[in-house]
Amino acid sequence: MPFRYPIAAICFLFLIMGNTPVFSQCPPPDPLVFGDASCTPKSFTLNAIDSPDTYNWYNVPTGGLPIYQGDFFTTPIINTTTTYYVTSFDSGNNCESTRVPVQAIILPDSGNPTVY
Repeated sequence: MPFRYPIAAICFLFLIMGNTPVFSQCPPPDPLVFGDASCTPKSFTLNAIDSPDTYNWYNVPTGGLPIYQGDFFTTPIINTTTTYYVTSFDSGNNCESTRVPVQAIILPDSGNPTVY
């Protein structure tokens, strides 16, 4: 009779590879993200680091499908501040970190400077 384990309830999976135990953290740690800012509408390059896993990029805080997969995400040209969300995705264990917000910020126009 096979053994059954409630995998969904286990935070750390324990795997045996040869004689070496291997621990895999599930979900993986949240990525470290970097946004960007501009005074004019443009396409932004946002990036995530600090994880050996794949990064999934979303345009919604929950639900939906990834709009991109990779370290760097290039936005379409935007003219208002927009929030994107990124996760670390461990494909080997099929688990994903929480979504971390990252912003592409359009700064307000300060008008024409006055030179004295």
